[in-house]
Amino acid sequence: VVGESIASEREGGKRGVEAAAAGARAVVGPITVGACTTILAFVPFLFVTATTAQLVNVFPYVALFVLSVSLLEAFFILPAHLSHDGRWSLEPLRTVQDRVCAWIDRVRDRTVVPAVSWSVRHVSWTLVGGGALVVLSLLLVRAEAVRVILFDVEMNPTENVQANLFLPVGTPFRTTLATAREVADAAYATNEELPGESIDTVSILAGHTVSTRAQTDLANGSPLAGAGVRLQLHDRPLRQASPSEVERAWRRNIGDLPYVERAEFHIARIQPRPSVAYALKHDDAETLRKAVFELRSFLAAVPGIYEVADSLSDGKRHLEIQLTPAGEAAGLTPAAIGAQLRASYHGAEVQRIQRGHEELRVMVRYPRDRRRSLHELTSERVRRAGGGDVPLSVVADLKETRDQATLVRIDGNRAATVQARADVTTITPIQARRRVQEGVVPELLARYPGLSIDPEAGVRDERAMLETLGVLVPVVLIAIYALMAAFLRSYWKPLVAVAGFPIAFAGAVLAHWVLGWDLTALSILGLIAVFGVVVNDALVLLDRYNAIRRENRMLPAIAAASAAAHHRFRAVFLTSATTILGLSPLLYERGDDLMFLVPFVVSMVGGLVLSGAFILFILPTLVMLSEGARE
Repeated sequence: VVGESIASEREGGKRGVEAAAAGARAVVGPITVGACTTILAFVPFLFVTATTAQLVNVFPYVALFVLSVSLLEAFFILPAHLSHDGRWSLEPLRTVQDRVCAWIDRVRDRTVVPAVSWSVRHVSWTLVGGGALVVLSLLLVRAEAVRVILFDVEMNPTENVQANLFLPVGTPFRTTLATAREVADAAYATNEELPGESIDTVSILAGHTVSTRAQTDLANGSPLAGAGVRLQLHDRPLRQASPSEVERAWRRNIGDLPYVERAEFHIARIQPRPSVAYALKHDDAETLRKAVFELRSFLAAVPGIYEVADSLSDGKRHLEIQLTPAGEAAGLTPAAIGAQLRASYHGAEVQRIQRGHEELRVMVRYPRDRRRSLHELTSERVRRAGGGDVPLSVVADLKETRDQATLVRIDGNRAATVQARADVTTITPIQARRRVQEGVVPELLARYPGLSIDPEAGVRDERAMLETLGVLVPVVLIAIYALMAAFLRSYWKPLVAVAGFPIAFAGAVLAHWVLGWDLTALSILGLIAVFGVVVNDALVLLDRYNAIRRENRMLPAIAAASAAAHHRFRAVFLTSATTILGLSPLLYERGDDLMFLVPFVVSMVGGLVLSGAFILFILPTLVMLSEGARE
């Protein structure tokens, strides 16, 4: 922008230092305020707490340092480079520069200026066209032609795919290992099925899971109740399939495993929480269990829903001791009987032997043969408090039970969670939650009075991010408005500039629609970044409009608006064009490491294209609508 302003001063007849100083001085105000508003637009990024989107926390710091250095370079270094009277470029760059400048001038004089003149003379049609774009973008989102997937697990893949298998507590190690090997065999079949060589190695961890959440999930159960299978993938181009395609094919080949309570698949460095999850609360445990079963069955029947699980897993097997009348008459208690049985089968400590720094415990208990089967309990005898012993079967009844492995309470109320994931190739999380909300939730609430069903896990993460942005974005907009109003010395002109935000949104949505991408959390953040560019370009044009009106107060608003668009066309065009060209290579990025950034770039490119059209055509129209009406 500064270079274009200096070039305009040279074309006006000024030379050397005078042209450089005048050109830099003419835009120092809008450029500085525009940089400040751009930094403000990045401030909401600091408060994004979603695990999968915390990368953007550093964006405001990068923007602050980059824009600060750019301002120093633009106003203290660049004018010195452009202050000499000679040509700025040597051959062959001079020829290229002349041709590009001539082309830009032709576009401005033959296309842009007539279009701007038409738009300011046909205010209604111009505004209807801009409004139609915004309405079209809203309809695309509403009709789900552009799907909204805030936290897409496929946008943050890693070089391996892993499956965590959770088996019932107490499952024998042999069964756990056999199940893990069956899953590994499915991985080998997947490698043969997919094109190229997808899988490098397959590793098995039996007795525990690979997930970092394993300790939490298995803390109340046996350490042998889980297994993990990890696939290390080949690098591209040897591997042609993406990690999500490998995971999807592997999951299909595994099918149903008879001993597995649930299976979790991980393909991301930072695994987001399940995007279809609910917390059910009710005072009665049996009612809660029934509601959980019905909700889980409904989810399992929805196409594209997988990893359906709940928190009502059974814990370890244990025996409950109930005294008979004979046991009560003998003065026994369940605790006393349990202590005797524990001493007989687990052992009683009779001695400790010190050996150096180590201490050995000597335990006395039944031989291994008597501890292998519950049948031994039928012949067990227990000691009475007054002496002598009696058969266990006479004084107590033993009942085998299994309670829940984990008890969940929310706000002091008995609760259970049901969670699942959505395969975005078939159904989005929003679509899945809508089907649950319309298909089963009303029936459950009507069938079980007192039951409450609330969103949980990934749904809460999405809502938390949107609520944070819902608070911060208006605050940032107010701060931007205050800066612009103070600089432009007008209350209505900042509102005219902010009118470009819906147009930028329309551009982002249309770009996602044309290029076939889903709207993600990074898409929203990229759109917020575009807002700063919109304000910057609007300031440049409005500042020029104010200068023209000050120089010739008799000039009509329609002429001043057209002249401002004519004078600042190159600055606006070059700002948008260079940004789009700089970002466009990322549009074709399909690497597993950087592909999650593509929606961010799509939002910026689409937003910049339509925001540039807004600055050149709709902004002068809005100025004309305000000041021209008074005239």
